[in-house]
Amino acid sequence: MRMRLVWGGLLFGTPSWADTGLVDLENWDPYQQGDAPAWAVPGETIVVNSGNQVAQKRVELAAGLKDLGYGNTKRRGEWTVYLADPPWYPKVMVHDSGYMLLKRRGVHFKLPEVADWGGWEKPLELALCLVQPTSCIRVHGLMVSKRRLRWKEQEVVDQTRRQMNAFQDAIADASLAERVAGLVEILNQLWRQGIRPNEAQRVETAALRRQALVEMWQEPASNPWGDTIRSHIEVFVDDVVQTSPHPFTAEEIAEANKGRRSERRFDPIVFE
Repeated sequence: MRMRLVWGGLLFGTPSWADTGLVDLENWDPYQQGDAPAWAVPGETIVVNSGNQVAQKRVELAAGLKDLGYGNTKRRGEWTVYLADPPWYPKVMVHDSGYMLLKRRGVHFKLPEVADWGGWEKPLELALCLVQPTSCIRVHGLMVSKRRLRWKEQEVVDQTRRQMNAFQDAIADASLAERVAGLVEILNQLWRQGIRPNEAQRVETAALRRQALVEMWQEPASNPWGDTIRSHIEVFVDDVVQTSPHPFTAEEIAEANKGRRSERRFDPIVFE
């Protein structure tokens, strides 16, 4: 997934106070089509390649597990299952959303290893399974002690902690990039048309639309990713809502800060 995000000026970044010349801020809408004034033209371009970043961190995690003996990989729906050659090792399951599960390995089937017989190794391995089935059935995962299994599970967690954290961060960054890419359109539809995502009923009044914007600002988690979403909403509020005939009142701002989930304050520009 490759996205192009533009930052700068009053459009998609921290508001910068500059000489606006003869621009009529009451009538100019920075979110509609048309030529923006020179002081609002984006000054920096950032290319985000979030899909490749997630794939790269997944490869690094797989390499870390391989160093621990987990060289066999299988896909099962939204899970990637890593299996080790030692049959008593727990199986490691990594979900596409970024979390790990470790489970005792149950009974499984594996062909015995046969020495070089000039290309007849595979038929001989299959024949051994027919003659002596126990040579192909592995039950070590059921027999290993709970204490030994927990020791191995802890080793896997400790040795892959750095790669797992990087994988989770990459997933969060990719999700954030997707959300930010469409956020301006969502905010515009809410403020100008009263349309909220996944809701059929329109938000009719300006007061209710301001309340909906506050709810969107309060919703993200209290972490750097959530604060990034909040910062984009704040820019929209300053650029569009506060310059409109229906800006936030001091009372509404105070009420919004009472329900905030992070230390970041809701502090729109108030024009006297």
